[in-house]
Amino acid sequence: MHSKEPTLLSGEERTGHAARYGLEGMAFPEAGAALRLALQKTSGLTKVGLVDSVGWRRDAAAVPLLTPLLSAGDATIASAAAAALGRIGGQDAIAALVAARDQAPPDVQVTVWNSLLQCAEQLLASGDARGAADLGRDLDAPKFPAHIRAAAWRCRVLADAGARAELITQALSSQEPQRHAVALKMPRELDDAQVVRACLREWASLPEDVQLAVLDADLKRGANELRLKVTQGGGGWAAWARIVGTDGLAIAGLKAQAER
Repeated sequence: MHSKEPTLLSGEERTGHAARYGLEGMAFPEAGAALRLALQKTSGLTKVGLVDSVGWRRDAAAVPLLTPLLSAGDATIASAAAAALGRIGGQDAIAALVAARDQAPPDVQVTVWNSLLQCAEQLLASGDARGAADLGRDLDAPKFPAHIRAAAWRCRVLADAGARAELITQALSSQEPQRHAVALKMPRELDDAQVVRACLREWASLPEDVQLAVLDADLKRGANELRLKVTQGGGGWAAWARIVGTDGLAIAGLKAQAER
């Protein structure tokens, strides 16, 4: 194991990367230790590669070494550190990324934001829904780009079951194209009866594309009935409906029944 350390530090890029790749895939603690040692003693593209390797190993012990690199003068190294922290995750990595969120240079900030989203997904997967929702809420702010906000909003919806229905009904009427596009997929993806019922309550105010998405989600949950009710009018009134599939064609085998 220790024979690879001089190769990592040799300054020869080709052999250094070969040694790094070899250590990156080894599941031994000594491999991680060798990568962390070399990370402290190298520079340039060799350091960038080592940062990438400890990130892919999800080496939590490397977080203290990566944190100061977020403010490195070299944007390539800073971005690599941010990406590695996102893959590693955990509270220490999140704290480092949050601290750099508004301070990093513009060409590094996007990687910091994406890494925070990745950390939120990891929190959700580990069962920390509250932590994921909080992180998503922080990133769903006007100062962030629309695509970051849309991804953060989705994280909030997945993490916060109590606020889910309200978040989705609001976003389905949103004028933000990216948020609206993400929201359209959520009723079907979640298969949540409360969300579908909340959308149906807002039916009259929903745009046509949203109505189709809600109907699709309702059908996925097993709904197979359409009811029409005439609420105004007197004798002699007639009501009719033309029912077609989402392709605009008639639905084979459809039966209708009038109730009195």
